[in-house]
Amino acid sequence: MEHDLLLIVDASSYHSCYIRSLTASLPEIISVSAHTRCSSRIGVLAYHSYHSDNVLEWSGRLNQGQHEHSQGEQPDIVAFAKRLRTKKKCESEMAVKTALAKACEVMRSNAKPLIFLYADTPPIPNRYSTGSPSSRSKEKTALLAPESYSGYGFACIDWVSACNTLRDRPKQAQVFTILHESMMERDAAWYIYHSTRTDGTCKAPSSIKEGQQQGFPAELLRYISVSEIDSIENEEDVATFSYSWRMRRWYRNENISKVKLTTDVIKEYVPKKTALMPDFAEETIFIINSVPDIEMYPCAFLDPTLNFPNEGYDADDGSRPISYLTRSELLQIGRSCNPGVF
Repeated sequence: MEHDLLLIVDASSYHSCYIRSLTASLPEIISVSAHTRCSSRIGVLAYHSYHSDNVLEWSGRLNQGQHEHSQGEQPDIVAFAKRLRTKKKCESEMAVKTALAKACEVMRSNAKPLIFLYADTPPIPNRYSTGSPSSRSKEKTALLAPESYSGYGFACIDWVSACNTLRDRPKQAQVFTILHESMMERDAAWYIYHSTRTDGTCKAPSSIKEGQQQGFPAELLRYISVSEIDSIENEEDVATFSYSWRMRRWYRNENISKVKLTTDVIKEYVPKKTALMPDFAEETIFIINSVPDIEMYPCAFLDPTLNFPNEGYDADDGSRPISYLTRSELLQIGRSCNPGVF
């Protein structure tokens, strides 16, 4: 199965730091995806407040599939990200549920996308199950419109229903949520539930200093127990989130674990290797020698396990060990080679 990449970004207020980060990192994301072929299509979806003229902004899908050819002009999603603007003041009625409905509409049924959801604020609670249109939120009214977002609007009115739609329907997705450092745990509970239901994860990073490699100033948020998660019917269920709209009071959700995200924690969640890594030296030599002379091209072979240290080298010195090559330098080597080079 192919995998697509969808970046959903909160662009609702000036507090949002994601637009600037997205503009800086998107070219590298596209480059890595093109060389590793890990994502067939990439898209960016920005959501605003319902007080904005444009609630959603969709970049279109950049096709990077190996065996597919675009019939039209490819969207410039980097230029799209640079055009995004946030509001100068905080607003209510954030359209994150609408963004999920739009995501369901544009997703492909034959490709399971990875969704990275960058959020500053919680979704609008579905407080009113009945009542006149004037008592509803603008988002709920929009999602109730007939055939809104190809029918996915109605499914995303309730947060639990939206999560189950992304988990169980033909268009399935895996959601990883990145939360603003200022988001409180009672608000983060919405996204912890969302990521848990779709087999993703939820993280709340703080400011990250350039070049820092010792650890990640972020926290991994997860449930301690998920034994009753399948029994939750809708977002009005008090057990689901850490803030109950009916009870109108605050309380701490004791089922949420907050763990400092360090290299040791990452290693704990990465599957352990039970066998030694195989030696592919003979297989690599055989593949190289089996290429016919008529198809022979220059071959760039980099073995990161080799280390020939040269004391006195610096960051810009060409005599650095192979293992010290950065990802950008490796990608540049790939771009410099003839397409026939393997």
